[in-house]
Amino acid sequence: RMMRDQVDAAPTPLARARAWATWRKDIAWERRLFRRFNLVTMVSEADRDAVRSMGCASTRIEVVPNGVDAAACAAVRTASISQATPTADTVIYPGALTYSANLDAVTWFARKVWPRLLRSRPQARFLVTGSTAGVDIAALTAVPGLSFTGYLPDVRPTLASAQVCVIPLRQGGGSRLKVLEAMALGVPVLSTTKGVEGLDLEPGRHCLVADDPETFAAQLERLLADPALSRRLAAAALAEVVPRYDWPPIAGRFVDLVEAATGPMT
Repeated sequence: RMMRDQVDAAPTPLARARAWATWRKDIAWERRLFRRFNLVTMVSEADRDAVRSMGCASTRIEVVPNGVDAAACAAVRTASISQATPTADTVIYPGALTYSANLDAVTWFARKVWPRLLRSRPQARFLVTGSTAGVDIAALTAVPGLSFTGYLPDVRPTLASAQVCVIPLRQGGGSRLKVLEAMALGVPVLSTTKGVEGLDLEPGRHCLVADDPETFAAQLERLLADPALSRRLAAAALAEVVPRYDWPPIAGRFVDLVEAATGPMT
């Protein structure tokens, strides 16, 4: 599914043709691969539909969602609340730019959205976490207010200190651990439709969603200027994510599926 997104995003006809050929080759390979297994697990309904469309029998496909370590996030959240309120006008994107979808997201946000926000909030800061090894970020380092933390052993304290977590993803499949982690930390999320795809979340209640630069910037300005809205979104998201996406019940379901397909694990 990410390869299909890259076909649409290709900048030239030749690049589009190459991306299309790679996508079709991958589909052929996945079709052969899936036939070898009794159980295929996907992290979202959209991914399951994609596998089904490749000819994999529905009886062998199960959805086991991504999850989050709710207890660890609760400990970080508690420590963050006791230390200080979120840093004002600080926006964060938690994702290494060594992954092409993250690089595309940050580049789009920095070029199309961030300048619009700076017109009204020139003091705002945009943090990007994760490795940038081997990635040309020269143009991004010149963007006012944007800084890179580099690799962090634990991103959660830094994420918890931000006022808003943005997820401007435009490519990819599955579902995003970074969304679940931000919500479990009590940080309000503003995302594209693609960014929250595969998660059972209600836009306007658990998060804000925007897909064009103007609307994304306006929604970000709204979150930064309205602490009550941020708290309301964060509280609703936290109440949804912890019972639904905590790892222990998800892991239990996965073990049950494996045992049903292969016999009891020893």
